[in-house]
Amino acid sequence: MSMRRFRLRRKTPSVNPWRPLFIKLLLVFLLLCLSVYGLDRMMRPTIQTMICYKAKTLATKMINDAVYEQLESLGYTYQDLVAISKDDTGAISAIETDTIKVNKIKSSVVKAVSDVGTKLSEASIQIPIGTLTNIAYFSARGPSVTLKVIPQGVVKAQFVSKFTSAGVNQTHHQLMINVSMEAAAVIPGFTSNVDIPSDFIIAETVIVGDVPEYYTQITGADQELLEKIDAYDRSSAKP
Repeated sequence: MSMRRFRLRRKTPSVNPWRPLFIKLLLVFLLLCLSVYGLDRMMRPTIQTMICYKAKTLATKMINDAVYEQLESLGYTYQDLVAISKDDTGAISAIETDTIKVNKIKSSVVKAVSDVGTKLSEASIQIPIGTLTNIAYFSARGPSVTLKVIPQGVVKAQFVSKFTSAGVNQTHHQLMINVSMEAAAVIPGFTSNVDIPSDFIIAETVIVGDVPEYYTQITGADQELLEKIDAYDRSSAKP
């Protein structure tokens, strides 16, 4: 009787044909993510600077147009806002501002700028992607993205009285209003906060003669008068 010999064969493990492809795709995906991350880190400061500049340019133009239109409609002159008192010798003894008119200007300007904020939120700017790269060759090329300017916070306004020397025995006096508004410049994937300050000359003149060493300016509502008395030392304002 013959005996049969059996050989034990090792079972060859089956290889998933999709596994190499999956690994390659995973590596490509990781490489793409790293490239996008690196590009974002490199381009983000440039893009934020660009959108802030575009937003500030648009907002400043709209604010200037609205404020100058408002000031022109009010039509106040320096003599309407400032009263210069002299003593018996003809020397200037006091310079006073008209509180009621100053507050009227301030409230009108704040309202005008607030209205600009509403218009800003409804406006948009189309910026070519190439322009955001800040590379001259790509400027104004490629598809456009939409820039929105969204006002944030409240409009702030402050009156400033400025004295500067204008020659021998002459002083240049300016009444100015400083206006500031905060906004957010937004494009898909990027948001940057923008501070939009603007200065406007309300009235100015050249005063001939000695100006008092201290000038007192009072602005605000009646209940705020005691809190808003600012003394300006003319001697420290001279260059």
